Amino acid sequence: MAVMIDAVCSHCGEIRIDVWSTLLDSKHESCSGTWERYWTITDRVSPMCHESERCVVYVSQLEGGKIQYPGRGDVPVPARLRRRGYERVEMNPRQLRSFERKHSLVNERTNYDRNGRGV
Repeated sequence: MAVMIDAVCSHCGEIRIDVWSTLLDSKHESCSGTWERYWTITDRVSPMCHESERCVVYVSQLEGGKIQYPGRGDVPVPARLRRRGYERVEMNPRQLRSFERKHSLVNERTNYDRNGRGV
């Protein structure tokens, strides 16, 4: 199974961001090096998930931690909610699992829609 990764050439040090993992161990076309996995530490959200599919909630500390669920994950917090103190919170898979347990919820996409063709 191929996944998106970052790769670095073992000879010249060229870095390619978000390439298919099938590139690993193949020859670099412009030098005698081979492609290796490039490990970085980043705080960005995984590129495997499109912006519109990220799990996002709006939370207001002014209203005692009240939560609003937006229809889409790629839209900013509406002005009417910002005035009430709501902030956008984007969750990675680990945070989402914790959120589900805390609020007795189930995320349909991660638990039931394995092939992308769910309702």
